[in-house]
Amino acid sequence: MLRDFLVKLEDDTLILPTLPDVAIEIQSVVNRPSSSLKQVVAVVCKDTAISARIIKVANSAMFYRGSAANSLMTAVTRIGLTQIQSLVISAAAEQLFISSNEIVGELLDDIWERSVDVTSAACALLLIYKKEHPHFRINLDTLSLAGLVYNIGALPLLMEAENRSDQISDIDTLQLIIEKLQTPVGVALLKHWEFSEDIIEVVEHWHDLEYQSDDVTCVDFVRAAAIYTKNLKINDKTSNHMAILRQKGLPLDNEELASSEFLAQYRSIKQSYE
Repeated sequence: MLRDFLVKLEDDTLILPTLPDVAIEIQSVVNRPSSSLKQVVAVVCKDTAISARIIKVANSAMFYRGSAANSLMTAVTRIGLTQIQSLVISAAAEQLFISSNEIVGELLDDIWERSVDVTSAACALLLIYKKEHPHFRINLDTLSLAGLVYNIGALPLLMEAENRSDQISDIDTLQLIIEKLQTPVGVALLKHWEFSEDIIEVVEHWHDLEYQSDDVTCVDFVRAAAIYTKNLKINDKTSNHMAILRQKGLPLDNEELASSEFLAQYRSIKQSYE
């Protein structure tokens, strides 16, 4: 099966999923010069699950402002026009992680849970980092989207596997295929979806500790979060890399990671995806 997947990838015949309609529509609305929050709400409210998710995110540590956002308009107003697009796409992407096949469904659930865990830790780190670096260019919406899709390459592979359900024998085989191919497939998918280079860079390089940048990037936060949540294997290399990230200013001292501030933000963001 691995060989078949490789051939499809090389021949550019692997079927790539499209974003849900609401995500495509929100991109169109936000990119119009004359767009308004009311128009955004009109699109988002078409999907009750995404509407509920946006309200939960608006009330999480990422955007909470001291009072609850109890309506979609209040939530969208709080988040703002520039950041709502990424958050709607994030919420819409979750709808793709569904399968009627038991083995594929189990893997999709695990992949989504891991992405939520990494996203929550990355955004909690960014919130603390921005206190010391208030003009840092990366916003929470960009980082949250990067975290949620850092392992997105598994999605087309599992969708293809579902179409070959008669060939699926065990989870180990699928996990091997994902491990080998999720990076190039993920990059191809995000280019197909026309995602920004910041986010494509995360999918392509988050696990490659040899890939470094002088600047602090989304890759740094996702990589640190993956190590913290044990989604990147802990060894001497990862320990050394955490030291490098600390030198770049990320709040990764043991005391900072155990602080009530970090843990409260991490849990709040994670709960907004439940």
